[in-house]
Formats: sequence, C-alpha cells, structure tokens
Amino acid sequence: MKNFSLGLKIASGFALLIIMAMALGGVAIWNMGKVGTQSNILAKEHVPGVRLAMEFNGAINKVMYEMRGYGFTEEPSYYEKGQDKLKVVDVILKKGSTLQAASPHLKEMGNDIQAAVQALDTYKSLVQQTFDLNVKLAVDRTTLYASAAQYMDGSNAYIAGQNEKLISAVNEGQGENSKEILVKISKINTIIDLGNEARVGAFKAQALRSPEIMKQAIMVFSKIPAFRLYLSRSRFSQPQFVWN
Repeated sequence: MKNFSLGLKIASGFALLIIMAMALGGVAIWNMGKVGTQSNILAKEHVPGVRLAMEFNGAINKVMYEMRGYGFTEEPSYYEKGQDKLKVVDVILKKGSTLQAASPHLKEMGNDIQAAVQALDTYKSLVQQTFDLNVKLAVDRTTLYASAAQYMDGSNAYIAGQNEKLISAVNEGQGENSKEILVKISKINTIIDLGNEARVGAFKAQALRSPEIMKQAIMVFSKIPAFRLYLSRSRFSQPQFVWN
C-alpha cells in the first residue's frame, strides 16, 4: 500500500467501502426476506390458529353454560341451545383441522385437535346420558305422583270406613269395639304420617340432589309393614284395601 499512488489508495478505499456496503445490504436483504417469511407464517398460520383457539374456548364456555342450566332446571330449551352450541364447536374443530393440514408449522396442533375431538365426544356422550336419565326421571316422577295419590286415597278411604264403623259402634253401645276401631284409626294415621314423611324426603332429595336423603326416605317404608299387619289381623279390617 505504501507504493500505491494517492489516487489508487483513494480508489481502493472507495472500493472497500462499496464492498462493505454491498455486504451489509445483502445481509439486510436476507434478514428482510427471513422476516417476511416469518411474518407470512405468523399471518397465515399462527394468528388464525390462535383465533380458532379463542373461538373454541368461547364456544365451549357457551356449551357449558347451557348444559349447566339444563342440569339445574331440566328445561329442554337449555338442552336444545347446548346442542346448537356443540355444532358450532364441531365447525371450529373442522376449521382447525383444515388449517393444520395446510400449515407446515402447526404440526403439534394436530395432536391438540385430536385430543379436543376425543374429549368432545366423551362430553357429548355424557350429555346424552344426562338427557336420557332426565327423560326417565320425568317418567318416574309421574309414577311417583300417581302412586302417592293412590297411597293417600286408599288411606283416606280406610279412615272413612273406620269412622263409619266407629259411629255405628258408639250408637249401638259397643264400647270394646269402639276402642279397637280407634286404635285402627290411630294406626292408619301413623301410616299416613309415614307416607308423608317419605314423600317429603323424596321431594327434598330431588331438590337437593342428595341420594343419601332419598335412601333415608326409602327406609321409612320399612316401618309400615308392622302397622299393616295389625290392621290386616283386626276384626274390623278392610281386606279390599291394599297398600302397594
């Protein structure tokens, strides 16, 4: 360089600067291309994926809201709305599968979608089981109300018959018979009280969703046979009346 003329030195310096500028420009262009590629991936893959995830989360929350309402109230409108929301979830998952298939950088999303589909299928199965059980429960309630009415009608009819016999026994001066009839009336009133206790327990168990209370209500019926046995053996029994 010492032997170079001043002009050559200046030209060499400018040439070096141009080479450095070109190198820096090339690096910048390469980085810009890389950023452009990443931006394109972000815009066409990751952002739509996040948007679908948010839509999925929102749709699932709506499904749970409707199904929770159905579970608490057994109101069919909640169930129907929940089914509509489940269809929305299905559509979102299909969109997710389509996006994942077309996105090389969202491979892991496929596993998430598959897990979501399996969980959703399980949830749908549980929802259907709940619906079927509620339908059966409604039928059982109808039977329960009808049986309770039959129980009370039979008990009241029995009391009415005993009251008639009591009046006859008193009018005829049959004191001993009157005492037995009074005992029978007391026994049938106890049976009515036990029936009411069981009915209240059944309603309370349904209101509080407590199987334990229902078990206690069912146990009340174990106390009734002793009273029925006395009534069936009495001289003033009414064999045509049977408690079911």
